[in-house]
Amino acid sequence: MSLKIKIGLIMSALVVLVLVLFGGILYFSQRRVIHEQERLRHATIAESLAQVAEESLLSGDDFALINYTFKLKRNSALSAAYVFDGEKYLSHTDKQFVRISTAVPQEFSAPDDEALSKEITVGGRKYLVRAVFSKKAAMAETELARDRIFAEILKVSLLVFLASLAAAYYFALSVAAPMVNLSAAAREVGKGNFSVEVKTSPRAGAGD
Repeated sequence: MSLKIKIGLIMSALVVLVLVLFGGILYFSQRRVIHEQERLRHATIAESLAQVAEESLLSGDDFALINYTFKLKRNSALSAAYVFDGEKYLSHTDKQFVRISTAVPQEFSAPDDEALSKEITVGGRKYLVRAVFSKKAAMAETELARDRIFAEILKVSLLVFLASLAAAYYFALSVAAPMVNLSAAAREVGKGNFSVEVKTSPRAGAGD
């Protein structure tokens, strides 16, 4: 195997190692960001529902609260959301529960689901605002986001690898050529030809 091929392979292996390490670090850091964003989005939904509930109760506009709560179903990870006044559901993502009287509100959640609850007080009366998020649906959404990130990292890594291969080949040629010349000169000296000279590049430094 020629020297330039060996140097090219070593450079390519180093590039692959760096790309794998960098890609892995980037991928796992983005996973944490995605999970943080998902938790923040859930908290924002629950907080927004509490704000709308408070405004609707102050204005006496139950219709706006009911519509807003029902539209929350567009969020695929949301299992249920409701506003409970201690006796009945003032609003619910499932309209069949609206104004249904019950002593205790249902959980509407599996053991691993995320339930965010907040108690608000309007006119001296307490109301329970709750949003329940399906862990299974949330994981499916984050998996899709991670897959998109992985695909982007893979594409960028491939482009960098191809560019690095070209750079490694050029570097191997530039390093191997003078070494080959030096080796040939050494063989001539070994044969007793002490007049042989090694030509250096005009761009080489004084100590090259």
